Amino acid sequence: MVCGAGKAPVEGPSHAEVTKFAKFVEESGVAEVAIRSGSFRLKITKSASGAAAAAAAAAAAAAPVEVESVPVADDVSDAAADGNMVVAYSVGTFRRSRGPPGSKPVVNEGQKVKGGQVVGYVFQLGSFVDITTENPGTLGSFILDDGEPVEYGEAVCALLD
Repeated sequence: MVCGAGKAPVEGPSHAEVTKFAKFVEESGVAEVAIRSGSFRLKITKSASGAAAAAAAAAAAAAPVEVESVPVADDVSDAAADGNMVVAYSVGTFRRSRGPPGSKPVVNEGQKVKGGQVVGYVFQLGSFVDITTENPGTLGSFILDDGEPVEYGEAVCALLD
């Protein structure tokens, strides 16, 4: 269990599990691994330099990799292929409205939006940072749910058309 100051506990792996996971990443040829369990997210990035980087790249190229297929909504897949993803340019908590959780969102899936229109917010340090579209179109599926953590450059929804 991981706790933040003044926040409700977030269920996640134990310290021993995180340590074991980090050791696995360090010993493997993998450069970056991310796991997600409910609202808990963990991303481990291993930096390599010189001969270590070349050896890791060669090992990664030679080793067979198992990839798990995760279903994604068709509109999200199409938008990603077209480069029409709306992304957050701040780190914090994704919010679909400025009101309390459960408030009416500023936009809904399937709604027509203009270029520069606000489709959500990043809540950070007590303030809201707008997430806006770059182009006009129809709003597709939201990738993140209201209240989920969001990182810089992370896609929050798909823009169709």
